[in-house]
Amino acid sequence: MKSYLFLLCILFCFACSKDKDSGLPDLPDIPEEQATLSISSSRFLFSSDGGTDTLSIVSNYTWTITAADAWCQPSVFSGFGDIDVQVLAKANPDTEDRITRWVINAGRFCSDTVYFSQSFKDGNLNFSDVELQKYLLKNYDKNHDGYLSVSEAREVMGIAIQGNYLNLDGLNYFPELRLLSCCPLNFDSQFGLQKLDVSHNKYLMSLDCRFNQLAELDLSRNLGLEYLWCSSNKITTLDLKNHKDLKSLYCDDNQITKLGLPENAMLEDLVCDNNQLASLDVNSCPNLKFLLCGDNPIQNLEITNCPQLASLSFPKQLESLKISNNSGLQKLSNISHDGCTTQLKFLEIENCTKLQSVSWGSIEEGQLYSLSIKDCPILEKLDCWDNQVTNLNISGCTSLAELDCARNQLTTLDVSGYTSLKELYCYGNQLTTLNVSGCTSLKVLWCYDNQLTTLDVSSCTSLEKLTCYSNPNLKTIYKKKGQDINILAPLYVEIIEL
Repeated sequence: MKSYLFLLCILFCFACSKDKDSGLPDLPDIPEEQATLSISSSRFLFSSDGGTDTLSIVSNYTWTITAADAWCQPSVFSGFGDIDVQVLAKANPDTEDRITRWVINAGRFCSDTVYFSQSFKDGNLNFSDVELQKYLLKNYDKNHDGYLSVSEAREVMGIAIQGNYLNLDGLNYFPELRLLSCCPLNFDSQFGLQKLDVSHNKYLMSLDCRFNQLAELDLSRNLGLEYLWCSSNKITTLDLKNHKDLKSLYCDDNQITKLGLPENAMLEDLVCDNNQLASLDVNSCPNLKFLLCGDNPIQNLEITNCPQLASLSFPKQLESLKISNNSGLQKLSNISHDGCTTQLKFLEIENCTKLQSVSWGSIEEGQLYSLSIKDCPILEKLDCWDNQVTNLNISGCTSLAELDCARNQLTTLDVSGYTSLKELYCYGNQLTTLNVSGCTSLKVLWCYDNQLTTLDVSSCTSLEKLTCYSNPNLKTIYKKKGQDINILAPLYVEIIEL
């Protein structure tokens, strides 16, 4: 029995000895942080036909290769010591160059990266739209062989077509394109693009696709875009939040319900009228100079910190408007190209240092009942007649020369100290108190049809004409002694000279 067990032990040891000598190398016991790695080259270039090359790897530690793309693969993915790895690159069937990489790791602390690039496959291109093919051959067939090659297409930087094109399939052949204009010949015709793919034109700077039939426009790959005209389409959503270089945007006459604008952008001109926008945020556009957003269901609009803004127009349905810190704004009016904004209830203007005039009178009966204009030092003219104003604040408007707030619902009006004021029209209100003290430049004062009881114009040394009839409670008018004023008032009113 003992002999039998002894024989089994000998056989077992012999088997282990064979496994140990099976030809596998003995790996040195090196700490991971002492691993080293070197490669023969970090960059390889292949033609469009593909091929093979050799990458030599030397390391004192076990290494692994991670390949990013299937078109370029190693002959082995792991090893140890000095090994020549074969690089196997497949043929490139595309018309664009391509690039990939391998990451080689020797443990956790030692790695290197190898980059592989491959040129595009040249050849002659065909376009499904016959008219487009004719245009391209006429303008870009440099060798006049009757074909447009991939090489010729790659040199094209601008395409401006106008005609009855059904599609622009093949724009991916023009990777260097900077300008694209593709408006139909007849704006109201049955022709017009229903889709437009510019995802391969990442250098595009200017796009004009007006008067087509586009329902969507994906510009997520065109982050260098500076000028966009996509008016008169059927677009419902336009996302430009990442387009920091955008300077001009005309997207009017669409069906846009959501418009995403970039923050701190270069945007100067924005025309988005005649859409379905319920809100609009332009406060992150400090370079904005021109804004047209009429014919939208916007009810509340805030325009803040747009110091370059010089011209803007609003929707008719607007109910609340707040404008502040817009030093470039010179004029503001409720009259726009699409009519008069008559639904506005709140108007607040603050710190618009170049604002010269505000015209918010209403041909129809307006709804404005709160008007605040503060710290606009060169404002000269303010019209807000025929509204429902109960609260009027004009503090800090020291250059005001003409104020027309007639036919509102004011009960008090204080313009004391406004030494530049020359004309004041406040008739047709509910005024019980009117303070014009210190208005030394005032020449014309119309305050009839109110509820005044007394009126003191003694410090209005330049006053020439005073109209104050239809104040049934008016008893006394105070004026400066010897002052020659043309006064139109009821006979029972006592005029006292001071």
